[in-house]
Amino acid sequence: MKKRIFLLLLCVLTLTVSLCLFTACKKEKNPDGGEEENNHTHSFTVKIISSEYLQSPATANTDAFFYCKCAECDEKGGGYFYHSEGLEFSLSADKSYFVVSNIGECSDNYVVIPFAYLGLPIKGIGAHAFSDNDTLTEVVIPNTVEAIGEFAFSGCDKLTNIVIPDSVKGIGASAFYSCYALKSINFGAASQLSAIATAAFKDCIGLASVTIPENVEVIGYEAFSGCTGLTEINFNATKCTIPLKDYQYASNVFTYAGKSSGGITVKFGDNVTSVPAYLFYSSSLAPNVKAVVMSNGIKNIGTKAFMGCAGLTSVVIPNSVTSIGDFAFENCYKLVEVINKSTLTITKGSSDNGYVGYYALEIHNGESKIVNKDGYL
Repeated sequence: MKKRIFLLLLCVLTLTVSLCLFTACKKEKNPDGGEEENNHTHSFTVKIISSEYLQSPATANTDAFFYCKCAECDEKGGGYFYHSEGLEFSLSADKSYFVVSNIGECSDNYVVIPFAYLGLPIKGIGAHAFSDNDTLTEVVIPNTVEAIGEFAFSGCDKLTNIVIPDSVKGIGASAFYSCYALKSINFGAASQLSAIATAAFKDCIGLASVTIPENVEVIGYEAFSGCTGLTEINFNATKCTIPLKDYQYASNVFTYAGKSSGGITVKFGDNVTSVPAYLFYSSSLAPNVKAVVMSNGIKNIGTKAFMGCAGLTSVVIPNSVTSIGDFAFENCYKLVEVINKSTLTITKGSSDNGYVGYYALEIHNGESKIVNKDGYL
């Protein structure tokens, strides 16, 4: 009797161990069209450096962490810390941190910048550090970097994606100028970015969407000029200004943007209370803004904010708006409908309230009634 019980327990144990060792990783089609299990034990030994396998960028204490790939299937698991080798660094004047100064002997297409060098943090990417590199496709920046220098990635025509960590406070002039393949710029929800300098993303023709983080205070001249592929701008900055130099009378921040796309939809975040003056005004070729979605928190629309946006056909003025700056909608000659939810008095043919009703065929406070009329649409 005891022998039978022992044999029974042995069988159960053997079955349990077998189930633990062999895991169903994927299902494949059998010749009859049904699915069959392809069972094996995962072996997470294959190291792949790509965005698909990136678990987390470098922090203030660790390098970037990547998953491994199973040697027999596409399952992810395990992992390891990694950074690119061969980069060159320069020591700060106070000898407290390093800055990436040059790509050096690094031959990686997917560059992973370390969080520290010789025991000191990496706090910046220097001027021209990666400029005109024709093999760089992606870069992972550690959450220790506070500044991206001028022309840092300019001319990197194969760079497709960039994740700007929350630690970055400033993006220098022409930092990503002429990165033609750049498709996305990703900022974290807690981004500390406060300044986007002159021509920072100029002529990034592949860029489809951009989000301006909440803490951005300054956007420089021609910062997104020539981004012809833009279709969406999410504007979340709450204290932003568009500075004009003595010789300028337009910001040209988005000059010619969206011209090769179906037009740009601009969405203002819930915490935005003012549309900055000169935001979309251009001295030459205005951006192809087709739609504007303003949150109910907006109180003021600044001077010349949308001047010359000839693609606008309809706009809703939220009930929170109390003032519209001079010329805010001048030369928006296709703006045939104004849906006025505010207490402002907006009348057809009037230049008051920033010309918002000057070209209007319909001014009301209900649902859109816009139709194809006189070739406007």
